[in-house]
Amino acid sequence: MLKLNKNEILHRFYTLSARERFLSILTVVIVFLYSLYTFIYVPTVSNKVLLAQKIELQSQVFQYLKSIRTEVLQLRNNQRSGATTSPIDSLMTIVETTSIQMQIKPLINSITSEGDNKVNIRIDAIDFDMLIAWLVELETIQGISVLQINCALLAQEKPSVSVQMMLAR
Repeated sequence: MLKLNKNEILHRFYTLSARERFLSILTVVIVFLYSLYTFIYVPTVSNKVLLAQKIELQSQVFQYLKSIRTEVLQLRNNQRSGATTSPIDSLMTIVETTSIQMQIKPLINSITSEGDNKVNIRIDAIDFDMLIAWLVELETIQGISVLQINCALLAQEKPSVSVQMMLAR
């Protein structure tokens, strides 16, 4: 069994020549300093750099959020008030304009107005994703909501649907 005997280690150390003792002590000091560097200094510096990067990123995000603050407040106010369009525009005009912009106008079979605040729309065949994108734009940007919708799937491979819906402001 291996026993640690200090006297034996010291005896062997003193039997070494002065040059060998110096090199042994120098080796121990170098290993000790390298261990300190590896286990204390490097992790501390890398954590400091990582922390500085995270702080910089948070600062950039904060600056961006500050820059869009007014736009967000304006959109929230517009959403509470109901619509972002001028009150002069009728619901029919808004639906016509957005359907032309989204290239849905040729697909619409009929649009009938029920006063200034309601519109019935019938579309026999439209891509489902295109329909949803149009409805999202109508609701988020124009403040127009869907009161009633009847939707029927026409084709499985290309999600095409037939739609009858009532929109209101």
